[in-house]
Amino acid sequence: MENAGKQKIQNQLRQFLKEYRTVNGLSAEQAADNLQVEIATYRTLEGRKPSNRVISVLEYLEKIASLNKMSLCSFINLLERSQRTESGSNQTKRSLYSWERELLDKFDKVGIPLRNRFLKSFTDKSGEEIKELLVCLTQIAAMTKSKRSALFALVKEMVADA
Repeated sequence: MENAGKQKIQNQLRQFLKEYRTVNGLSAEQAADNLQVEIATYRTLEGRKPSNRVISVLEYLEKIASLNKMSLCSFINLLERSQRTESGSNQTKRSLYSWERELLDKFDKVGIPLRNRFLKSFTDKSGEEIKELLVCLTQIAAMTKSKRSALFALVKEMVADA
């Protein structure tokens, strides 16, 4: 893993941990307790330098994955296997459809905290509500940039009033 890649992962890890603490109103010490690590270890994880054990483990796993010319994500997916494949089979349930891969590629362009907030916003919604929201998001994405900007300004104003 090259230094730029390490730094990118460390920045995402740092942002994820900070967002987790902010959303849950936790101090660094409390977050360290939740992870069952020493505060010094937590501060390293939330730090800027990509020299912590998370990066080391990812590098190690990436080397193992490369033995079968797999990406790190594919390898981790293999390790997590579904219940159908816990017997030790290397076969996963199914390959992702192309639209699923495209969606995941789009999600890769935004940070993990935003992805988590997005998913959390659907937690208590019914199937019909989720469908309605996705139809609305699709319509918003199809709007011209100027119309989207006007809508975003209106939404921000409404959220600020709430």
